[in-house]
Amino acid sequence: MALFFCICQIKFANAEIFNENMLSSMEDFKSVDMETPVPQIRDKTSAEDIDVFEYFERNFGKLKTAEAIKIFSGKSLNLKPALYSFDISKIKNKHFKTSVSFKTTRGTKVHVSVAKAMNCPGGKTGCKARDKYFIVLTTEKGKQYFIRGREIVNVPIIMRGGKKVNIDGDIYSVKLFAKVTSIKNSVIEIKRGSKRVVSVTIKALYDAVAEETETVQLSKEYQMLCAYELIQESKGAKITSNLLIGLIDSFAHKYFVLNVSDIDDRGVFYPNIDYGFGFRLNGDIFEIYKM
Repeated sequence: MALFFCICQIKFANAEIFNENMLSSMEDFKSVDMETPVPQIRDKTSAEDIDVFEYFERNFGKLKTAEAIKIFSGKSLNLKPALYSFDISKIKNKHFKTSVSFKTTRGTKVHVSVAKAMNCPGGKTGCKARDKYFIVLTTEKGKQYFIRGREIVNVPIIMRGGKKVNIDGDIYSVKLFAKVTSIKNSVIEIKRGSKRVVSVTIKALYDAVAEETETVQLSKEYQMLCAYELIQESKGAKITSNLLIGLIDSFAHKYFVLNVSDIDDRGVFYPNIDYGFGFRLNGDIFEIYKM
């Protein structure tokens, strides 16, 4: 969802194996190198027609601008009781801890999720949505591994991709096998040696992410999540300290991104989301109330 945001600044130094020691923890924004090789493509024209991540894009929707309008101090609107109240520390990055998971040989649990950068590779604009998606592996202790989606796509004869990740000293191979006739049934496969530890369809992974969002009912229903912003730069990807809240309108195929820094205890509202509701932040408590 330019909304799948992440929590640490990352670069990928090795095109084949990401060293676990080069990853930061959830609260540590430490720089790391990142290389993003293109998967082997035998038929460029045909490959360009295949968009495995179209299923995510269709269901999460298109990004729409959300401009915060401050509610002046002294008005009583922001004093109204909250309809919804969330502890930011409890909902932040929750969607990365999906039910799709595996354990390393040392017993560390690793969750599988998906993220979308706010911009294009190299910090550019105008790319296709499929160039913004990452498969995310998150350990129970918060270490994260971000794998560019297009690098792992496999289509018989046309293209072959894959990445290797080092977690707890184990080497895991991550691949996505595209089913061109039914994109939602394309399979993400993770192996340790010859042992398959994860085999999940794109649809099932989307459903697992959706289960970890919060439901809020304004004039229409939204799925809400919270995480740090992921952007792409000339040397790779960067996780900023900019905390975001995403509101997904699955029925209208669109979503809004709210900058937490724009919200204060006096309250704001978003005309292009809903005139009738205000948003405020008291410390770590994010509240939505009817105006």
